[in-house]
Amino acid sequence: MDEIELAALRPPEDAGSRTFDKYTWQARIATRDLLDLIKDDILDQRRGRDRPHRAMISEYWEDWILINGPETTLVSGKVRDLDQGAWEWADLVEKGGIAHLYRNSQRLPRVSEYRLSTNNALERSKTSPLGDACLVDDHASGSPRKQVSDADFTELSRKLARHLMMSHKKAGLSDEETTGRRSRAENCRPQQSLLAKVSPFLRKLRLDTDLPGRHFIDDSAPTSYVQPVLKALGHPPENAEWVWKALTDQVEQSMRARLPLEWGALSMLVQNSDNPEKRQGLPHDLLRRRITTDQARSVITDVVRRPRYFLAPDIPLRHKVSVKMHAGQCGANAIQRAEDSLKSWSNATSGLDDSPGNHAQVEAFTKDLVQRVDDVEYDLKNQGVAQEEMGARLWGNSIRLPPGEFPELPFPINRELITGAVAHAANECMIWFTEERFDADAELRDYGESNINTLSPSEDQPEGS
Repeated sequence: MDEIELAALRPPEDAGSRTFDKYTWQARIATRDLLDLIKDDILDQRRGRDRPHRAMISEYWEDWILINGPETTLVSGKVRDLDQGAWEWADLVEKGGIAHLYRNSQRLPRVSEYRLSTNNALERSKTSPLGDACLVDDHASGSPRKQVSDADFTELSRKLARHLMMSHKKAGLSDEETTGRRSRAENCRPQQSLLAKVSPFLRKLRLDTDLPGRHFIDDSAPTSYVQPVLKALGHPPENAEWVWKALTDQVEQSMRARLPLEWGALSMLVQNSDNPEKRQGLPHDLLRRRITTDQARSVITDVVRRPRYFLAPDIPLRHKVSVKMHAGQCGANAIQRAEDSLKSWSNATSGLDDSPGNHAQVEAFTKDLVQRVDDVEYDLKNQGVAQEEMGARLWGNSIRLPPGEFPELPFPINRELITGAVAHAANECMIWFTEERFDADAELRDYGESNINTLSPSEDQPEGS
């Protein structure tokens, strides 16, 4: 057979933290899509056909675009833990990303397909027509898809338009398009101008559901997604785990290419992805968002040739503040400064005598600090800073607060101790760098303490060398 069959391992998802690794999951689903493009390259080679240009372009964590010759797919990844229940209409549009996809479809109207990828399923008893029209793979639901008639599709378009009206801000609807909006979706009366846009969007919409969840995808992906590609390329399958890690690192780097860009700039890169001359002069951070299949295959070749290079373990996370900053997308340097300054703060406060006045001053300082950090976060939100970059911005702005504006302490305060105080407050769960709180202790055990003894460097080997 010429087909490369990728196994569909779909282990059950559990109810872990809501925030810690949702962006990591999205990067892994994007990596899966990149591997699918490589698979198409291999099939073309086997059949003696010229390979068209294939690439993945990251928008910013949540979205990515797949270029497969003349076809383009805009993908949005959404995590929903199983304890939250399967997707129903209202959540699917508002929180599941359909409104978000619709908004972006108006910015990139020439895209061939709009796909929502999620680890959860549709509640088929309540979303049956939508599933019949849009599901990519229906075998997990146990409810075979039915043919959607023209009349059913028209009614489905109208229902989607009603829900988009309820999520009009996320969907980017104009004032005219929200005319007829009511307090409940079933009572909304969409205008013909909105229906004329929703119908073609719905025809291109695909729902890719029941994907491996956050805590399982790294276990299943090397076997499910990487090994068949390695076999087709003639590489030994035992390196699948390291190939997966290297490719996901590559994708994460493309998704971290600094600040979100205007869609006009992104659209320019999509249109000129296969044109080196027209790509000249585009910003470096924009170009970093693009990964071609040739680049990804080069990474695979490097891993296969030098597998030992990829066996070096990551330095484990040792403090709750480190876990929180990692979850908030703070960089390695920021995490290192936090850990170092946390020690400085601890040394300064632990060296105080037991005088009640000393402890009262430290307590008053800490309370004032936390309130100021709240003010920093409030200002960032008012500036429209995206949640994906909120953690790093919150950390950076907080440690730059002027030392002279704080209540007096029993010891001189400086920038390093401000940094240490912010790290200490985060370590004590007074400050978070994510949209939601999570069990930092449990994550620390998973990511750090269980590995400290086995992964920590020897005494004669400097940490991080």
